[in-house]
Amino acid sequence: MPDSGSWRMNVGGSVYGPYRLRRMRAFVSEGRLGPRSLIAREGAGLWCEAATETEFSDLFPTPGPIPVAAPVEVTPIAETPFAKPVASHEVGERSQFVIFIDMKLGSGHDLNTLINTIGHAFELQPSVWIVTTHQTINGIRNILLPEMGKRDSFFIIDAARGKVIWHNLGPETEARIRHVWQKAS
Repeated sequence: MPDSGSWRMNVGGSVYGPYRLRRMRAFVSEGRLGPRSLIAREGAGLWCEAATETEFSDLFPTPGPIPVAAPVEVTPIAETPFAKPVASHEVGERSQFVIFIDMKLGSGHDLNTLINTIGHAFELQPSVWIVTTHQTINGIRNILLPEMGKRDSFFIIDAARGKVIWHNLGPETEARIRHVWQKAS
């Protein structure tokens, strides 16, 4: 596929890029770019959802109708300090995740409370959780990112879909993850 310029990504108001088309398409397989992720061509002023751009539409199949009788577990989270409204596009079928978080000392966050806002969780060992939730990997990222400090990092594995997403691991580590994960998929 010919490269068609550079792209920027808007994640929670932070702009990243520019990235070449090949890298952007790789972000999809890594779970870092979803159909509703906001992107823009370099130099363009308008943000649009990735699935609406012809360069990416083949990567995001049109979802079928959602069954009316599909059970949806609703967990009240309003009483937690980390509660975030969940947009309807962030809720999917139930899936299992492994979440690794490295929060530096002094962050002041109760990680168990934060993780339990995401779904049914079990702390496997300090800073490592197994979570079952209706959230997508991008939805979990969007819950965690606002709570991260400049030196904090995370790595999330979507066990059901074979996707990973991470934050703040450093360029060398991120390049190695991309290399290994793409070979495995």
